[in-house]
Amino acid sequence: MDTSGDKTYREDALEDAMELFDKNTKSGAVMAAVDYSKRHTRALERAADHPDMTEELAELLSTSPFELEFEVTRAFHRPGDEQ
Repeated sequence: MDTSGDKTYREDALEDAMELFDKNTKSGAVMAAVDYSKRHTRALERAADHPDMTEELAELLSTSPFELEFEVTRAFHRPGDEQ
């Protein structure tokens, strides 16, 4: 990954990732971040469908590029009506 010139900010980001994911190499930190991103995405998908999800919690869990949407639907069904 190019960290020269106007991309020197990447060096700090990579070092932060190395520390966060407890990795000794930049490539190890990048791979750990990719793995985390995959797991995080699946966890957010499950959270969105959880019965305890609320609009406020969906907003708190939403981060770029992951935006959770929450919708409450209410319906009235008469006894004997097909559902």
